[in-house]
Amino acid sequence: MQTSHEELHVAVEGGRVLTGDLYRPAGEGRYPVVVGVHGGSWNQGSRKAFRHWGPLLAESGFALFAVDRWHFRPEETPYPRVVEDLREVVRFVRANAAAMRIDPERIALMGASSGAYLAAMAALQGAHGGAEAGVKAVVAAYGVYDLAAEWLYEQVARPLDKSAEWLLGRALFDDRAWYFEASPLSYCIRANNGIPFLVAWGTGDEVVREHLHSEPFSRALALAGFDVTTCILPHAQHYWLFEPHDFVSSHAAAFAPRLLRFLQNNV
Repeated sequence: MQTSHEELHVAVEGGRVLTGDLYRPAGEGRYPVVVGVHGGSWNQGSRKAFRHWGPLLAESGFALFAVDRWHFRPEETPYPRVVEDLREVVRFVRANAAAMRIDPERIALMGASSGAYLAAMAALQGAHGGAEAGVKAVVAAYGVYDLAAEWLYEQVARPLDKSAEWLLGRALFDDRAWYFEASPLSYCIRANNGIPFLVAWGTGDEVVREHLHSEPFSRALALAGFDVTTCILPHAQHYWLFEPHDFVSSHAAAFAPRLLRFLQNNV
């Protein structure tokens, strides 16, 4: 299947502009779309992380819209603005569906690391979550889902990298309720369980530990009645999602057919 690629710009609050790459099948049609959310804590990474997935998804009949996130300065507090940015991207996709040749009712979110946190939060949190945004499914790879657990882990494992504290602008012992409100794990409830999830992680990940995040998050989804699929990659370390998947021995290559099957069944 022939594919196309173009650059688009999304205006968000505060006069900021986020740049995105749209990959899609070249023909006419209303294609389901995956909104890609890169990782990189709160001031790193780019949409180029999805450069291998864009053509593959387009060849499989899906559009992919991978958008650069705003890079917050150290003195800024990203939350909740960083989550709202993603919701505004979803609204942009819905509002421009005809021009983008995508189906506004068939939108999935796909994120890795901090991007997986954002995808889960945008889909699950509150009245402006999945149903209103038109999110049909979420693909979340090696994400952070319990910010209290992450804050405690960072104090021991990497005390100079206080990403959870930077995200929320305060320490856990100053406001536990804020950490609860801002964690995807808190929204694994029956009222939200119409959104299918594919949760993926590697057993060799030393950056985001599966026993703190992916395992309890996927278990909580299942207990709340979500349709949750897990993909566990032995020995895979952090960042594996963005390896070239045309290397047959890569973890991304092992994940690709599972991702496509999940999207075909749920979006």
